[in-house]
Amino acid sequence: MIKIRKSTRSDLGVISHIYSQARAFMAEHGNPDQWGKTYPEDAIILSDIESGHSYLCIDDDHPENHGAVAVFFFSEEGDSDYEKYPEIWKGGAGYGTIHRLASVTGKRGIATFCVNECFKRCGNLKIDTHKDNLPMRRFLEKNGFELRGKVYVDGGKERLAYQKVL
Repeated sequence: MIKIRKSTRSDLGVISHIYSQARAFMAEHGNPDQWGKTYPEDAIILSDIESGHSYLCIDDDHPENHGAVAVFFFSEEGDSDYEKYPEIWKGGAGYGTIHRLASVTGKRGIATFCVNECFKRCGNLKIDTHKDNLPMRRFLEKNGFELRGKVYVDGGKERLAYQKVL
């Protein structure tokens, strides 16, 4: 059985491991710069956990990593970087934001499961990615997200903004 649960401080090691695999995957697929060698650092992960916005996807049939097969940040509280670009978004004020979505190597379909669970909660999702993250861009388009334009996040880093609306 696959389920989503909030992350806890005791999950830090598992989460760091999943993000390490994601950084390696991105580097191998032409996107070494989006997360570099260390992003997200433990302080960011712990902040996500403390804010209640860090989630793990657990697969009971996957005993490694205590069943953790994916991690992501999800919030329905808005995103200050996205608020700077009201002209690019569809729909009203309420939306969910996904950041730092990563799954374990070789576990197919898990990212789709995570995104679908978030979409069920709010019906309006926003996400961004680096222009060189072609696997993520293909994933988003395959899962019904529409490219809405560019946003600048984290002090000026250019990202492509995607949205999926009911």
